[in-house]
Amino acid sequence: MSRQITVADVARLAGTSTAVVSYVMNNGPRPVAAATRERVLAAAEELGYRPNRIARALRSRTTGVVGLVLADALNPYFGALAGHVEQALAGHGRLMLIGNAGYSGERQRHLVERFLDARVDGLVIASADAGR
Repeated sequence: MSRQITVADVARLAGTSTAVVSYVMNNGPRPVAAATRERVLAAAEELGYRPNRIARALRSRTTGVVGLVLADALNPYFGALAGHVEQALAGHGRLMLIGNAGYSGERQRHLVERFLDARVDGLVIASADAGR
């Protein structure tokens, strides 16, 4: 397995500082000249750089992830619901993780706990049992 490409690698290839690479990748907090931005993006592309979501989550205290717990992912209603939720979240730059409870209250509680342990930014529960 090859090593992960870092911000420092991109900065070295682009001939700039790691701070400038960070500004480009995060669209701020400081502006970057168009030519420099293009150099950084070209270097990132050439190296195959991918931002580290975990590091970003530690800094921002948000994960960009929302959990969706479905009563039964095989049920067409819940499948369609998942599609709509995912589309809405993607429009806001969020990633969705799905958990399938399989109509089990115990499994649903377990999934909720796992998502909360993973520090998701939000949690949607589509339960078939409104009484719980």
